[in-house]
Parts: sequence; C-alpha cells; structure tokens
Amino acid sequence: DADRVREKIEDIASSYEQPEQLINYYYSNEQALSQVQGIVLEEQVVASLLEKMTVETVEMSYEDAIQPPPPPEEETPDDEADVDNESSSEPDNENAASKE
Repeated sequence: DADRVREKIEDIASSYEQPEQLINYYYSNEQALSQVQGIVLEEQVVASLLEKMTVETVEMSYEDAIQPPPPPEEETPDDEADVDNESSSEPDNENAASKE
C-alpha cells in the first residue's frame, strides 16, 4: 500500500531537521524504499494476525515454559485403516472377501 509506505517514511523523517531530504532519499533509493515497504508489509501481517487470533493465558513455571513441546504423535497404518473403514457407509467387499 503506497499510502502506508508514504506515512511510514514521513513518520521516520519527522524526527529529522530536514524531513523532506530524507523523504526524497527514500524515494530516490530503491533499496531504501524496499526496506520501508518490507516493514509496512510486516506490520500489516502482524495486525491481520492479531485481529484473527485469540490469546489464552496459561500460568506455569519458568522451567515448564522453556521446555520444548512434545513431538506430535504419528499415526500408525492400522489407525489410518480404521479411519477409512469407519468413514465408509458401504461394506468393503475386498475386506469382506479376505476375512472369509
């Protein structure tokens, strides 16, 4: 968003004695402008995430907080077969034939 980039550059430049010189520098230097564009994009992403997320406060000790999370449980082939069989409403003829 070009307007937000302009606002950010003006905000940065406002603390300088000659803000127009800094504004001109950013718009004449593609690399410097790109850095500000990246900052603005990052701020937009963070704002969007903060709007959509919910925060849950959990009290715990420092030692508990720094522990790495446990590895996710892996599904075994048997677990996957059970899910497939349960989701099907029709009998599986292959399985029925192999059980006989």
